[in-house]
Amino acid sequence: GVVLVMLVGRWGLNVIYGVEYSQYHDVFVLLMVAAAIRFGSLAIGTALRAMQRFWWQSFVHLPGVVAIAIACPPLIRQFGLHGAAYSILIVVIFEALIYGCLAMLAFRTPESQLILDGQVD
Repeated sequence: GVVLVMLVGRWGLNVIYGVEYSQYHDVFVLLMVAAAIRFGSLAIGTALRAMQRFWWQSFVHLPGVVAIAIACPPLIRQFGLHGAAYSILIVVIFEALIYGCLAMLAFRTPESQLILDGQVD
């Protein structure tokens, strides 16, 4: 998706939304990079939910809300719409890192190891 947006995103924005939007092609690319990272981390979130670690989601999303509340004002003030895209990208990366840490923690538990070893039906 990111490569497609880099290649034809400006044209697509121009055709669908008009010339005014096509000037923000680089913001569109940043948002697509953030979406690609978010899509990858969703697999980890789904695995944690399948392991019935529902409350762990708060360890991801609460710091994400705090991070975006901290990142948005200065970045938007300095960079405008680009700053908003940078804020989203920062938070998505931050949440993906937290998901990764939680996944490593979850797969180190004895119950998870039994599942991974195929010893549980």
